[in-house]
Amino acid sequence: MRASCVVKRLEDREAARTGQPISIARRVLAWRLKVSPGTLENVRRGRTKEPKASLVEKVSNALVEELQKEMAALAHEIEILRQRGVAPKSDEILAAETHLAQARKLLGMK
Repeated sequence: MRASCVVKRLEDREAARTGQPISIARRVLAWRLKVSPGTLENVRRGRTKEPKASLVEKVSNALVEELQKEMAALAHEIEILRQRGVAPKSDEILAAETHLAQARKLLGMK
């Protein structure tokens, strides 16, 4: 996956999670990755032809972390639904299992 796609996905996820605009989410993400917001914007917009390997590694690791957190949250949600006695083929469980499978696929897991 290209660095610009990873940065876009991370910024979009941060914005959706916090309810903030991309510009604010970018600053939070940049602070977390210890890079400047301008660097992330340049990568996202394709202004950087070959981002430094260290930056690519940071954003890739951040995406993996984000997906792992999502997987844990989905697994927990499925477990809670099962404990509540929700039918195994209910829409809620099927939706959570579908999202969990998509996250595993992105991470290259079975």
